[in-house]
Amino acid sequence: MSMRRRGFGAFLLIASLLACPFDRRSALAQSEFWEPTNGPLGGTILALTIAPTGAIFAGAFGGGVFRSEDRGETWTLVATFGAHVLSLAVTPAGDILAGTAGQGIYRSRDGGATWTAVNTGLKSRIVQALFATEEYVLAGTFGGGIFRSTDGGESWTEVNFGVANLDVRAFARDSRGWIYAGTNGELYRSRDQGQSWRYTVHLGLLNNNIATLIITPEDAIYVGTLGGGVFLSEDDADHFRSVNEGLGDKNILALARASDGTLFAGTANSGIFRSTDGGATWQGASTGLENLRVFKILPTGEGELFAGTLGTGVFCSTDGGTSWSARNHGLIASVARALIVRADGALVVGVSANGLFLSRDQGQSYRRTLPRVEGLALAVTRGGTFLAGTSTGFFLSRDGETWTLVGLANLAVHSILVAPSGDIFAGTQIGLFRSSDVGGTWRRSGLFGRRVLALASSPDGQLFAGTGNGVFRSTDNGQKWSGYGLSGIAGIGGQEIRALVATSNGMLFAATENGVFRTPIQDKPQWQRVVTGLTDLDVRALVLTANGHLFAGTAQGVFRSRDQGESWTPVNTGLTNTAILALALDPRQVLYAGTEGGGVFRSRSPISP
Repeated sequence: MSMRRRGFGAFLLIASLLACPFDRRSALAQSEFWEPTNGPLGGTILALTIAPTGAIFAGAFGGGVFRSEDRGETWTLVATFGAHVLSLAVTPAGDILAGTAGQGIYRSRDGGATWTAVNTGLKSRIVQALFATEEYVLAGTFGGGIFRSTDGGESWTEVNFGVANLDVRAFARDSRGWIYAGTNGELYRSRDQGQSWRYTVHLGLLNNNIATLIITPEDAIYVGTLGGGVFLSEDDADHFRSVNEGLGDKNILALARASDGTLFAGTANSGIFRSTDGGATWQGASTGLENLRVFKILPTGEGELFAGTLGTGVFCSTDGGTSWSARNHGLIASVARALIVRADGALVVGVSANGLFLSRDQGQSYRRTLPRVEGLALAVTRGGTFLAGTSTGFFLSRDGETWTLVGLANLAVHSILVAPSGDIFAGTQIGLFRSSDVGGTWRRSGLFGRRVLALASSPDGQLFAGTGNGVFRSTDNGQKWSGYGLSGIAGIGGQEIRALVATSNGMLFAATENGVFRTPIQDKPQWQRVVTGLTDLDVRALVLTANGHLFAGTAQGVFRSRDQGESWTPVNTGLTNTAILALALDPRQVLYAGTEGGGVFRSRSPISP
């Protein structure tokens, strides 16, 4: 039960997933192998917008677009693209545009029911900002600068005359129709509806790493920066001054202005701040938020505020930001990094930036039992005790409800193994640790200074460790380790090992970013790459069924081998998110898959007798 380890960037998440535009109704009709579970709820919300009809749209890490027609009380998945959704905009005519990290722009003209890629002329497919008016639409891209459309997105024209910095992150328009563009290094202005641009003077703007930008009806310009806080100009961007008094975090990811003039700032590490005096002073306004990284703030104009957060989904405030509550019913965009199922069917899921979740009904419902941790690895002892490796240490739970930190505090635990001896091994970024008393005490067990990302044991008691640079073996319960085929033609050195599986007939399999490798378990390993039919080589997880079938989770879905890895076939029908991070089997041999932005899926029926 292992997967690829990934981190979130401080601002924009631009890793691309390769998949196709998705119509949920048709895909569900074709479901054969997989079905979604009901969570875990939440996820990372990078974009929010509201349509003239009042419908709210949320764009998620993982490629999902969700729609709410009841002010966030419930959400419906209306699209899954092949890349994270970085930006959303609604045109005055009601068209919805979604900018993605690698797949360009999608458009819906029917309230989100169907979507079409609209990328003609768009030279960069990483779209960080969208701005729509009745006359034109602007797209700000990473590396490609600014593009403009006058036909609702059907075609795009590059409009970078005067633009030197092509990392464009934000747009805003003043009362005269002048457009401002914020980039990583410069603030530009256009007086001809975005057709050409010029530098602004911006004296006093001491930090040009611009992340967000708003303009008030009085033409006051507020710029949010990464590292410098908020700056204000009241003379068309000729002069700026910092307005940071009381602002506890100067990494500003979002700015918004409510209809009563109150300003809100979403930060990278300290939640939301509020100003009722034009930015002269700020006060914290994060009560109720479950994660303090806020990517987007959306005032609805009817006294409500919505916030998109890291990992924990959407939050709503109905009292001007004084308090917030989660609004995630139906919003399943969670990043399920680790899975384990106990003999009684209890399922524990490690969710990125949102803690550990427990389900006792095969994923019909989930409950968070350990918040504010990054669950990286999960295992269960023979006696049924849950073990969790997190970004902050090693946790233990007898029932999945109550967790206790039992050791390795402040160490990221990437892998766990309950050895045949009963000892517990924990792989960290600085080597391997062992406990002989179920986590009560720990001592080093070798591989000093190595990142240990995967662990496995063979039926005869040999231990194997997958590291950032190949596989190591111990034949004495972890006392000594030696490289296991690190060099030569038949070696696996240099490969980052994401998962290991040892079979009952003496084979060892390793998952890497270059496919699956296998070797007979013997003194001199003979590693062989086995990728026939494996159309995606970015393998993050491996699991072995009771009847000897192998399943591999990759960036583009799940593959099965019935012949010890000689050949692989895809098994993806029913998956609406094919970026797989973790795989696990329950006692009935039902297969669970944790995805990067789509929660947890399960096979519709047991996969082996």
